[in-house]
Amino acid sequence: MQKNYPKFITFEGIDGVGKSTQAELLGKYLNNKGINTVKTREPGGTPNAENIRNLILQNNFEALTEVLLFQAARVEHINNLIKPSISEGKIVISDRYIDSTIVYQGLNGVAMDEILNIHKITTDNFFPDLTFLLIADISETISRIDARPQNKNRFDKMTKEDFLLIQEKFLHLATIFKERIVVINANLSAEYTHQQIVNYLENGILLDSF
Repeated sequence: MQKNYPKFITFEGIDGVGKSTQAELLGKYLNNKGINTVKTREPGGTPNAENIRNLILQNNFEALTEVLLFQAARVEHINNLIKPSISEGKIVISDRYIDSTIVYQGLNGVAMDEILNIHKITTDNFFPDLTFLLIADISETISRIDARPQNKNRFDKMTKEDFLLIQEKFLHLATIFKERIVVINANLSAEYTHQQIVNYLENGILLDSF
């Protein structure tokens, strides 16, 4: 009998920690087991949401305005990709979701409760079934960002101190939403990180504590 996997899985963490890689590896793992998956990202995932993404990444808005733009993209994403895919029996794997908004826009002064209230009202309280929070050494993640060939957006240009604070905020969220967020040590190879994720998904336990 096939295991009943979570239908909506998200990856969170600072830039350069390996979220996209791990989302891709998990999708391939599940596909190899005969399970259809959809890999997506936030902000983005649908044409309208991608347009909002470009607007956000290339401009500076007031903090609350930015939250509302992220949430507008998220509503498009949920209603036009995530929920329809789940209804078709697929597992959706997203690189970022509401936790990133709480952390990043929270640093700009918007309270977590305010962001959560906006999210709950606009999405009918739609949260991931499971979130993997990847944690790694800040210097290594910055090196990965610096090695990227494409143009960097304003979130990639943060300082080491910014990244440290953001990672701490993510870890704090993991203590609040411990029933959903699983902290993964991403300091070693991508293959080892993937194995930890698969082991948790299949057995409910981690190879490493972190």
